[in-house]
Amino acid sequence: MKTFPGLLLFFLPLFCGNSALLAEGAPGNDSAEARAKICWLWEHFREFPPTEEKLQEWEQLYPQLDREDLEACDETGDKVLKELRAADPERGARLIAALDRAREKRRESLRSRAVTLEESSESRAKICYLFGFFQKNPVPPGKTFSLQELYGRMLESDRLAVDLWVEKAIAEVRAADAPKAEELAAIFSGMRNGGNK
Repeated sequence: MKTFPGLLLFFLPLFCGNSALLAEGAPGNDSAEARAKICWLWEHFREFPPTEEKLQEWEQLYPQLDREDLEACDETGDKVLKELRAADPERGARLIAALDRAREKRRESLRSRAVTLEESSESRAKICYLFGFFQKNPVPPGKTFSLQELYGRMLESDRLAVDLWVEKAIAEVRAADAPKAEELAAIFSGMRNGGNK
């Protein structure tokens, strides 16, 4: 998703009552390099059966991604998995299991760091911005896990504020576009369930 930085910073306080900048990711890690390797592995797995060695390498790379690169990797992975589900269901199932393990390693890495007030505010701001954007735009596949992660990196007070804001946003959509409202409600439910793990 591309937007003008100035507009983004202007509208974030309106969405969530917070003017925090959106600093994301795991400090000190080479996210760009990890992203390049993961995307290469996705393409490799499209053509060749995954070996344990490459799957383990893949799993170790996920905690190194910042959130923007995570979303890019997930978008690539979504395309590959759609193809493999039809062409090679067994390989697709194996990759989904490996992806779950990679994401769990990422969660473990994040859980080792306490959530700060600044990070919580930033997560709240971005979730509210994204759901405001999703009210009128398609939801890219790469945002789903990222939203879960954002929700998991908030303090309880910010989670309550996000819950209220998103529920109100969904209610506003429901009167004009019931299918869209159901899509947003499913994303909201998945975000909360995944973020509470």
